[in-house]
Amino acid sequence: MTDDAAGDGTLRRAGRTIRDGGKLVLTTADNLTDPNFYKDALTKGTGWTISKIASIIILLLLLLLIGWMGSVAYGWSQAGILQERWDDFKAGILGFKGSLDTGYNRMIQEASGQYVEGDTEQTKEFIGIAIDDPSIPNQREYDLDEKEYIELHAKLQAFNSRQEITKITVTCGTEQEQWEIVPKAPYQGIRYVAEELTCYGPGQSIQLGLNKVAFRALAEGFVTEAHLTNNFVHKDALDGKLRDWAIQHSATINNPSDHARAISDEFGVAGDTSYLSVSDQGPLKLIIQTEPTSVIGIDESHGVRLKVALENAAPGTITFLHTLTVQLPEGLHIDTDAESCPHFTQDRTTVTVDPSYLGRINLDDVAKNQQVAIGSCMLTTDKAGLHALLKFPAMPNPVIFAASVTYDYLAVKEYSVMLRSPYEESAANGYDDLGDGDASVYSGSDSDSWWGDGWWSGDAPATYDTRVTGKCADVINYAQGYLGTGYGGLTACSAKNAQAGACTTQCGSFVSNAYRYTGHAVPVGNGDGKCDGPLVTKIGKDPSILQPGDIFSYSSRKSGHTGMFVGVGYQALVDGHYVFKQDPNGKPVFIHSTNGCYADGTHCSEVQYIYYDRLVRYHPNMVFCRHKECT
Repeated sequence: MTDDAAGDGTLRRAGRTIRDGGKLVLTTADNLTDPNFYKDALTKGTGWTISKIASIIILLLLLLLIGWMGSVAYGWSQAGILQERWDDFKAGILGFKGSLDTGYNRMIQEASGQYVEGDTEQTKEFIGIAIDDPSIPNQREYDLDEKEYIELHAKLQAFNSRQEITKITVTCGTEQEQWEIVPKAPYQGIRYVAEELTCYGPGQSIQLGLNKVAFRALAEGFVTEAHLTNNFVHKDALDGKLRDWAIQHSATINNPSDHARAISDEFGVAGDTSYLSVSDQGPLKLIIQTEPTSVIGIDESHGVRLKVALENAAPGTITFLHTLTVQLPEGLHIDTDAESCPHFTQDRTTVTVDPSYLGRINLDDVAKNQQVAIGSCMLTTDKAGLHALLKFPAMPNPVIFAASVTYDYLAVKEYSVMLRSPYEESAANGYDDLGDGDASVYSGSDSDSWWGDGWWSGDAPATYDTRVTGKCADVINYAQGYLGTGYGGLTACSAKNAQAGACTTQCGSFVSNAYRYTGHAVPVGNGDGKCDGPLVTKIGKDPSILQPGDIFSYSSRKSGHTGMFVGVGYQALVDGHYVFKQDPNGKPVFIHSTNGCYADGTHCSEVQYIYYDRLVRYHPNMVFCRHKECT
């Protein structure tokens, strides 16, 4: 930044030089538009280099890659509690990365002069809006049959020191569904609220495994104010005193420390950070700044530039900016040149930022401790204004700028809730997603009704007919030829060959083969995608509308599962044979190829029947679809 171009030992900077008897006493400020200035600030002033930053980014990418590999190896194959811990770990890694990104972005803003410094008023009480943990920890794990609903608690806190918050709306739920929350009505026209919230979610409507449930509190019309005190002096008086100080001390005043000392010695005003604005404490920090010095020289030819910025001071999100105004000291007015004050208008001493411009500002990426620049405006004065500003032209004249911003702010608190089923235990013994494991898992009335609610007492009936009727009944009548055949194959396999032991089917290939060998177009897709292909149409989740041949499909932590609707009636395993009897008073019955076992723990890994209530109990996200040739 300095050189000895003259060869006489005199250090010079770019810009005008003032001398006294051959001694360098004063130079102009560094050229802040010079890009090398920012480069020096980054590489010399802070010790951060591009290579260091690149190394940190590479390290973070490696950590994320290792984490992803760990997720594949452990997260998806283990019980849900491990998945929850893994999600927490990933959240920590992403949070650490976010902190680095925030610090880096702030460093760039500071080096380029885009960051606007400002203080925050220190108060003992909480000001803002937040959702905190309840006094008693939430239950984080539920069994499917334990309750009909999930219950979570949280604390809402909100306080605005200046004026009432227009409205606070609180919601909760998953990404797919809003849950019931108590209290439900929004809070309107309040300055303070501290409330225990309770969120209720229907247990049967969420998926098994880990679910993310979020409380959200939106404060509309939150207000933050800030004030800035400047000391104005006539520019000629300021320049003269600084020149005298520089000559007297045989020094320059280009560096901030010498300049601050000169201001303090000549005017008796602290020269460190007394020029910083002070914002209310709250979720948003409002910053206004003119010149980064405690005494500012002004005259009819030299004004000041007003900068306005906002900084997210909390973990939440700024969702909307309603209004932003600045009260100017009497005697200042915005420059009439539109390019000097874009988006700013003045009415007497009030400067307003155009609301339509505020609405266009991108607030999505303004994380905690990051700033968004609102803009700047050149302020000037005239002879009458100068008289109003400078009661004593040669002495500091304190003037006050006051700003106010009205905005909406969203606070979020997320909880992980584990929904378990009896399957969790049977899965450890090698059974599949269906929950058709050890019969001891299923006790009480359900296991008593497994044999047909009195259709027979255990002996095979004298006559029974497994055949069904309907538009695509031929598919089911053929599919029943696979009953008792093995599980495992993915290719074409006829019922005859399956019965001979020449081939086997998995859930998806079983459905495909049933349609293939009855002359229909083959629906594509695995277990979790059987209802997503072009040959089928989704028909909802209501079993009462099903006809033979309709397909069910659902996703799980593994790969999902599929099968077909047989009809309404009763099914059983009698003397080693699967039997079905149609009866309008019975239950919806499905057929599928599974690597699980029948209810009594026998007959594992084969094609078998299953009741609808057993399917939907463990997989409430199951959907039905119909082959287009069956409509």
